[in-house]
Amino acid sequence: MAISPDTKSGFSLLEVLVALSLLAIVLTLLLQGFADGLANVRAGDNQLQAAAVAEGMLAQVGTVIPLNDGNVAGDNGHFQWSLAMTPTTTATAAPDRLFEVQVEVIWQEAGRKQWLELRSLRARQAH
Repeated sequence: MAISPDTKSGFSLLEVLVALSLLAIVLTLLLQGFADGLANVRAGDNQLQAAAVAEGMLAQVGTVIPLNDGNVAGDNGHFQWSLAMTPTTTATAAPDRLFEVQVEVIWQEAGRKQWLELRSLRARQAH
């Protein structure tokens, strides 16, 4: 079967431009989705590390850090932390025996201040 010279084949310029425009839009949305996913992974990683710093500080109270009324602060690389120990009384605990311990961890993420706070009660060992 012979093809006549008058038959046109292929895509018009308009069809190619529309297809390329749609491809550009889809690729932009995909790349934005990947970028958002990476940012969320980074934020989750920072929160996990901050929680580990806070739990580590709480674990040191009463052993490495003496359990006394007061504050302690420092930094752990990317994170700044503060530890506050306050005596509290209950109906069953003697004064200065039970302490509320609060750890706050602060860091910068995407130009914004982020923080995590943990609280616990600790009893001073009787001598």
